[in-house]
Amino acid sequence: MNNHLILKFISEKQYATDFLNGNLYMNSLYYFWNEYPLLVAKQKKEKYITEHPEVNSDEIVIPIEYKLSPGQADLFEGTIGFSRSEIIKGDFGKYMLTDEILRSTGFQYCNTLSFYRLDYSYEPPFFNYDVPNLSEFGDYVVIIRDKGELQRRIGIASERENIDYLCGDIHYKALRCKGRETDLSDRPHLVMKADTLVDLNDYALTSKRDCFFKMDKYAWQKEWRVAIYRGVKDTGAYRLKIGDIRDIAECVSSKELVETLDKLLASDQIRPGGDGYYGNISRKEMKEKYYQLGDNKAELFFFLG
Repeated sequence: MNNHLILKFISEKQYATDFLNGNLYMNSLYYFWNEYPLLVAKQKKEKYITEHPEVNSDEIVIPIEYKLSPGQADLFEGTIGFSRSEIIKGDFGKYMLTDEILRSTGFQYCNTLSFYRLDYSYEPPFFNYDVPNLSEFGDYVVIIRDKGELQRRIGIASERENIDYLCGDIHYKALRCKGRETDLSDRPHLVMKADTLVDLNDYALTSKRDCFFKMDKYAWQKEWRVAIYRGVKDTGAYRLKIGDIRDIAECVSSKELVETLDKLLASDQIRPGGDGYYGNISRKEMKEKYYQLGDNKAELFFFLG
């Protein structure tokens, strides 16, 4: 019999304690785009050049203060679809490795919370599952023993705060070229970004996506996600307070994960999670709201090689 549960990997003990207290810290997709550090470095360089006009600007290098790990940074969170523009194709021709990728500006305001979906099967007397290696996400793991109850509490808190919320699995899809899936993992390439925003109404989108899609190179993360819509243009993090969850969750070190899971499963302390999406809004409705929040604008990317 196949079932699943969800796990939350956390970097520090104090954050795990805060999470168990029911303070769900949700970063925005803008945070995961990892562009803010680049913006800060650019601003510092411009300021230095202004204050020191005698220097050669080409020789000024401003270090980036921080950056996310490869598993966390995702430039294409919020991708809403692909398009095939004859104008861009005419400029770059055979060097284009993908169709144009449109990333909704509205999705930068989308706050999310990510878990690892651990699938397991029961073949008496054994429980079988693959042990995840998510060490870059933290040395502590919160095991959710009752996913359904967690969703219910998220719903109560969201509706109290007048927030739209949706929980469900992430789908992993490849990039597209000429309308077909393509793999660039073994091919040298670079990413180009248009310097102006485009209007979504001017593009016929293919392979439409939303905040429950990610590129296939992240498929190893097996993410189960909570996404919320607050209706505000704010790229900051948000804390959703759902109350103490120690009655349905517990925290262990990553090294203790397997031993703890075996005990919980063997003693029937895990309530298997259900499939599908859970929330007070549909995926389509949430997507359309974020389009509108971003004034129906998008950033345009494509790969060259």
